[in-house]
Amino acid sequence: MEIRHLHYFVAVAEELHFGKAARRLHMSQPPLSQQIRQLEEELGVSLFRRTSRSVSLTPEGDALLVDAREIMQRMEQAVKRVQAVSRGEEGLLRVGFMGYALMTGYPQAIRAYKQCYPKVRMELWEFSTAHQLRMIAADDLDVGLISCVRGVPMKLDSLLFRKEPFMLCLPEGHPLAELDAVPLERLEGVPLILFPRKAHPILYDALIASFRDAGVVADVVQSVARIETGKALVAAGLGCSIHPASVSASIRPGVVYRPLLGDMPSPELRVVWKKDNPAPSLKLFLEEVRRYRDEG
Repeated sequence: MEIRHLHYFVAVAEELHFGKAARRLHMSQPPLSQQIRQLEEELGVSLFRRTSRSVSLTPEGDALLVDAREIMQRMEQAVKRVQAVSRGEEGLLRVGFMGYALMTGYPQAIRAYKQCYPKVRMELWEFSTAHQLRMIAADDLDVGLISCVRGVPMKLDSLLFRKEPFMLCLPEGHPLAELDAVPLERLEGVPLILFPRKAHPILYDALIASFRDAGVVADVVQSVARIETGKALVAAGLGCSIHPASVSASIRPGVVYRPLLGDMPSPELRVVWKKDNPAPSLKLFLEEVRRYRDEG
């Protein structure tokens, strides 16, 4: 039995007239009658009672009509769903981001995308730069938002979302808090709380290199993966930290921010994805991201 047989059967069952059904199907009557006979022979039952004046359904025909309509409806739904996925309006989109990206316009871009395409199921994952790059390479993530200073791997495309300077996060009442801006040289001997190198190795190395170029030894006493954890340790007076400027918008009691003076790297937040990723939903997501980016 083929789908076309059910299509022909439903038309005849609903019209109860072979001529009308044939016109509805834009075909002549003899081929339609032949198709119905083939279906009956394959099933081994009569689906219609035929007389010279009328056509009616047999009990077997009544039973088949219920299932045939359901099958045809499901087929129509399947076609619409496949077409929607091909347009990027349905399906799955796996999105990665760094924690402090939530303090930029990235959440607004995600919300706008969800409002435009509510049938796309989004999986949101908070991971470090290094972890996101590994997941994208393994096809476990469609798009990520990473922090970098020297571009992205060759197999990836990227879009600059935000570029901003580093700022010094220090305890309220710290002597350096009296300055409007803190020269990098003034951080000699100051305990530092930084992100782990393995999470953002290129950015970490660039930051340490800026200390070295300024003649300062970076005294890193603690590594923390989450910025809010670092802020809590700074508020407790255990050291100072260095954060992207957007983080300063999230106020925490006991902590103040000051600009840093010196030759410092400017971290870039970049949206990244595989060059050969054909997902239509990714293209539509990037369109929303472009509306909310701030290149600095």
